[in-house]
Amino acid sequence: MCYNKHVSVLLEVSVISMCLDHLIEEVSPMLHSDFKDNFIRIHLLFHAEENHGIEVDTMSKEIESHGYQTTPSKIKKELEHLRKEDFLTFKNDIYHISDKGHRELAEAKEKVKILHQEINHSSQEKSIIHRKDE
Repeated sequence: MCYNKHVSVLLEVSVISMCLDHLIEEVSPMLHSDFKDNFIRIHLLFHAEENHGIEVDTMSKEIESHGYQTTPSKIKKELEHLRKEDFLTFKNDIYHISDKGHRELAEAKEKVKILHQEINHSSQEKSIIHRKDE
């Protein structure tokens, strides 16, 4: 039972990460800073939950691996923003997700999932229309 739950969580984590990456690819490379900041915040909450805590330098590299141009100071700023909103706590140089952060992340995951489905549906419809026009 515990093994199945762990596998299910890992699959959900993979799907959410892929969804976020796909959504970022669908949006202009010149993503407005407000949108970029929110995607980064979702990533930070996600990794804080997945890894049972995160550090600035590790997350700076992780976020950059998803195609964002950022710096450790920018990541620190976003982590502090999340801490001030009570989504994260901070102890011994490690940020941990709070209960409020878990709830916010669950809501964000649901919204990302819905948006991802809409984007895929729209892309599929455009592809079908394009093939009909050929």
